[in-house]
Amino acid sequence: MNQKISNLYNQYNQYNPALLRLLKIIIDNAHKEGIWVGMCGEVAGDPNMIPILIGMGLNEFSMSASCIPKARYIINSINKEEMERYIDTITNLSTAEEIKKFIQEKITNKIN
Repeated sequence: MNQKISNLYNQYNQYNPALLRLLKIIIDNAHKEGIWVGMCGEVAGDPNMIPILIGMGLNEFSMSASCIPKARYIINSINKEEMERYIDTITNLSTAEEIKKFIQEKITNKIN
């Protein structure tokens, strides 16, 4: 929403395969050390990303208040173990577009 950097935003940034692999590594390594992992911001409130972040083991979400009802609905509608099974497939896809398509076809369409 910052006009000075809005040109840097791309609707697929959060689906970047390298970013998702990095998030998974961070979450896994933090958990090995007994550390909870939280995320705040637009990605934490993105309806398509919430199931993926849960599947990765994210412990805490922080988002704008307007996103909470939808996020709560999504969290209560998914099966964590099923989301965990999708993570290897998602992190091995090659492009952000493939990842977004996979998420929408396999997960989001079932929730909505």
